[in-house]
Formats: sequence, C-alpha cells, structure tokens
Amino acid sequence: MTHAEKAKVAIFSCPLDTPKTETKGTVLISNGEELKAFAKQEEERLETVFRDIANTGVKVVVTGSGIGEMALHFLNRYNLVAVKVLSKFDLRRLCKATGATALARLVRPPSFSPSFTPSSRVSLRFPPRALPFPRRSANATLLRPSRSGVTA
Repeated sequence: MTHAEKAKVAIFSCPLDTPKTETKGTVLISNGEELKAFAKQEEERLETVFRDIANTGVKVVVTGSGIGEMALHFLNRYNLVAVKVLSKFDLRRLCKATGATALARLVRPPSFSPSFTPSSRVSLRFPPRALPFPRRSANATLLRPSRSGVTA
C-alpha cells in the first residue's frame, strides 16, 4: 500500500513490536511444546492489537521507534501503512501539524484521542517526496523530507 485517501492516522512513540518489560527476566522452557505455546501467545497478542487498530478505521500508523518483523506481517495483513519517523523532534512536528498526541504504548487508540486524526491524503513514494497532513485549520501543511527526517 503506497497511499491512503482520507486516512485516519495513529501516532505512537513506542516501537511497533512485542512489548519489552522494564526488568530482565528469564523464562525457563523445558520442552518444544512450551516454546510453541509461548510464541503463539506472543503472536496472538500482537495480532489482537493490530486488529483493534484496524477496526477503529486507522489506515496509517506512525512510529518514532522500530517496527518488528511480526508487526510488519500484521500491518500487511490488515492493509495498514506504517511510517517510521527517525527523529523525536520530527515526530513532535508531525504531532503538532496534525494536532495529534503520540501514544506511549502500543494499544488501540481511543476514538476521542487526538492522535486519531483524519488526514486528507497521505502519499508515500519510495523514496518519499512529500507527506501532506492537514492542520486543525482549513490550510494544509506540506512536510518535506530533510537530512534528519521530515520538517514542517
């Protein structure tokens, strides 16, 4: 998927991947069945999150961190466009341009959340040339890529 018309945008400041705990822990797996069950449970949780995001009507997911392989699989399955913003400052500019708030955890965006912002058109070309996002006013802001990422 390379573009989305009248897309709803969800912005996350966390990685699109399985959540990591704050403390280190060791999982003792004694046989192959336990390993399969652990991997299946992790996959089901991630699929549930992306299914919930897709069911809210979001078509574009923006992250300020990494995108895992399993997350890419579910993004493709649910026809979601993923955009990785390399700089936290560019992510802030994008939030300001769309009037959105970046969510700190990978969860379903609430419908009243400011990060649930409708966009008139999001165009992605490889390499990206321009990403138009609307402001709160009737004027649209054209975001152009720079060396450090996307600038307003």
